[in-house]
Amino acid sequence: MADSPQKPNAGTYVLYGVVAGMLAGVIVGVLIDNLSIGIGGGMFVGALVSSIFIARMNRPPGSGS
Repeated sequence: MADSPQKPNAGTYVLYGVVAGMLAGVIVGVLIDNLSIGIGGGMFVGALVSSIFIARMNRPPGSGS
């Protein structure tokens, strides 16, 4: 299995988005002096952005804008 490379699935992209959002949320949380709101908001926004990216990526060609 390790010698057969494959494309990452949608869950991998959502995980990347959540982790990136969490890291950005730590910075925002320190700036607004509320770490829990920063991390929670960052994880939510990260998952939202990555799911929109997945939806756009999986659209069949020629299906509108």
